[in-house]
Amino acid sequence: MLTPGPQCNTKGLTALGEYLIRRLIDEHMLIEADHMSELARLRVLQIAEEEQYPLVSSHTHTGGHWTDADLNRLYALGGLAAATPDTSPELAAKILELQSHRSERHFFGVPLGTDTGGFSSLPGPRPDAGQSPLRYPFSSYRGDVELGRQRSGDRVYDLNSDGVAHYGLMADLLADMQQQTGDGALRPFFHSAEAYLQMWQRAVSHR
Repeated sequence: MLTPGPQCNTKGLTALGEYLIRRLIDEHMLIEADHMSELARLRVLQIAEEEQYPLVSSHTHTGGHWTDADLNRLYALGGLAAATPDTSPELAAKILELQSHRSERHFFGVPLGTDTGGFSSLPGPRPDAGQSPLRYPFSSYRGDVELGRQRSGDRVYDLNSDGVAHYGLMADLLADMQQQTGDGALRPFFHSAEAYLQMWQRAVSHR
């Protein structure tokens, strides 16, 4: 007979889980903080703060909600949080919201966490794409490459009607974000590789 009340993820981080986290830190491994319960993640954050060790949230808010306070803690440790795919205005808003939690002590960037794995859908067309479409061909962020509609065999894809039908249209999504919202969210996005490398270096050099 089931007891009333919540049943899942009520124990948080077990003793074995805590041992694992501390061993991962000893071995300078990057620790993904999304695939666990929120209660367990709070304990992992506490351990990371004790050790001054960075954590990764590779698809923030997918495995559980990150509060503003938790994101502040993550960035204070020199960690990294990723925005999940969305239509261009919503994606820009996610990146800028994460930027509001940045720590001035560390280089900042926001990657795109595209781990859909068949369980999370990619974004469809913007509701107003008919009135304000992505204009093809479009230029890359640096402006040195021009891209047209993506073609696979005889099929030609258009973000305005197909949305992000597959990963090949991520470039279209970023171009649409630039056309719709400007460069504000793209700057931290294109800083994300360097931010990741610096976070990794903090893990490698941890004593």
